[in-house]
Amino acid sequence: MLELKPHVLRYWEAEFDQLKPGRGEKSKQRRYQQRDIETLQQIKSLLRDKGLTVAGARNYLSDRGHSSAWTGDFLRAGRALVKKLATEMRNSKH
Repeated sequence: MLELKPHVLRYWEAEFDQLKPGRGEKSKQRRYQQRDIETLQQIKSLLRDKGLTVAGARNYLSDRGHSSAWTGDFLRAGRALVKKLATEMRNSKH
């Protein structure tokens, strides 16, 4: 559904307190609720689309976007993206 590998899910479960999937009684397999799926979608977006670090995404989720650490991570990611684009533009002219 989210196109994530199992090891990524396990890692995110360890890093984000918001993820607590239940377990089946007999199989002990993880069972994700709708809220878990929504949290996973948000984590994926924060990390991959917005370019936050795991720590920045963790702060964002715990503070709901009002963390100075999140702002710092967001600004660093934005600066890095602008530098990358500027470099690509300079290189494409040659």
